[in-house]
Amino acid sequence: MKCKIVCARNSHCFVYYISVNHLGEQIKNYFGDGAKLNVSIEYLEESAPLGTAGPLSLISPVPSDPILLVNGDILTSIDFSSLLNFHCNHGADMTVATREFDVEIPYGVIRMDSERVNSIDEKPTKKFLVSAGIYVIEPRMLDDFVPNKPQDMPDFIRNAIDCEKNVVGFPIYEYWIDIGRKEMLDQAEQKKNYEK
Repeated sequence: MKCKIVCARNSHCFVYYISVNHLGEQIKNYFGDGAKLNVSIEYLEESAPLGTAGPLSLISPVPSDPILLVNGDILTSIDFSSLLNFHCNHGADMTVATREFDVEIPYGVIRMDSERVNSIDEKPTKKFLVSAGIYVIEPRMLDDFVPNKPQDMPDFIRNAIDCEKNVVGFPIYEYWIDIGRKEMLDQAEQKKNYEK
């Protein structure tokens, strides 16, 4: 989390909100008010888990500038300045950082017409654009939030799309890894040890 704060600070982001629940005291004790990192940190105290978007309802007062939101389990070297500029240049209500993700099917994939086999594709790799867990949100998007009501980002994004908000995607090519998955955490640890 510290590296994300420093990276964003280098992109001229100086006010941070950290949502805390489980182990919140440890996080607060480590970061304090942010002065050691030359930033300001406020904590959004979740009395119960609010999901990935729900803590936005606890921001008070709502800032006037776009809100950069990064999931806590993401490690990245994204250029936050480029993301923020993209958001503003596209007049977006919300920008979702996207990442290409490959899924390898470990079997031959059969295509059939009734009982007749038409083809087989041996162990194909399918490519998908996925949410990278990094978002820029215009403050007006928080108007519809109900305080302390759980909400996840996919629901928030779907609602914005349904309401015909300008939701745009920003592809990232820089280093990105979701350490919320055990195998990815192990991979990040190996990379860190390799770079020492």
